Amino acid sequence: MKSCRQIALMILLVTICAGSVMANGNEAKSEVKNPLKVSVKFLSKHLWRGRPSGNTGSVEPDITWEINKNWSLSMWGGYCFDGSYQELDLYVTYKWKQFSFSLFDYYNPPSDSTFFSSQITTFDNDKTLHLFDLKAGYQFKRIPLSFTASTLIYGDDKTAGRNQRFSTYFEAVYTYKRSWGELSFLAGGTPHKSLYASKAKIVNLETSTTIPVKIARELKTNISGSIIYNPIRKESYFRAGLQVQL
Repeated sequence: MKSCRQIALMILLVTICAGSVMANGNEAKSEVKNPLKVSVKFLSKHLWRGRPSGNTGSVEPDITWEINKNWSLSMWGGYCFDGSYQELDLYVTYKWKQFSFSLFDYYNPPSDSTFFSSQITTFDNDKTLHLFDLKAGYQFKRIPLSFTASTLIYGDDKTAGRNQRFSTYFEAVYTYKRSWGELSFLAGGTPHKSLYASKAKIVNLETSTTIPVKIARELKTNISGSIIYNPIRKESYFRAGLQVQL
């Protein structure tokens, strides 16, 4: 199946990068901080801003190259095991003090289409399946609270009249860090009629816990559990996850 080949290709890419990370880390462990960060998540369900995607669990690899203390480039992928959801995102991030600014390119074609088709290189605003998301964040120094705001500025986010909708999403996250792991509370919403809701509304409420587990000395591994509620859909979801940082 095409979806299985896509998953295998992404996992192979992550494995190759991970091998490079570990090899470089073993050679110069205490000399230079490795700029390449690689992780893979296995989730029981994929959700984004309170919206579910796909019918099965997903594998979600993430590769980040930290260019310097301010700039980084990243690639993220998400694939459901039955091919009902597929996505590839590229993004650049700039960090300054407690602020962060990112530009995302989301590519999420329909599940019944060929992933690496001509659509992946189509960027005409009237035809593209890409979405460009401009995101800003702030992390407080003295309290474990962060805020983010993002707006879909270009691409496949249109009104019925094919005008750009500029869907906007705000999110606040409070995180307790303890010796056993982390407990976080999240609330997200939109200030206007948008991709997320037909009017200004809270669209995402989430409680999550993350606990580190030791599987191998070279790997950072944690398990997670989340309860997500979408007030617009009036639906609740439970999501379990395993993350491996290579």
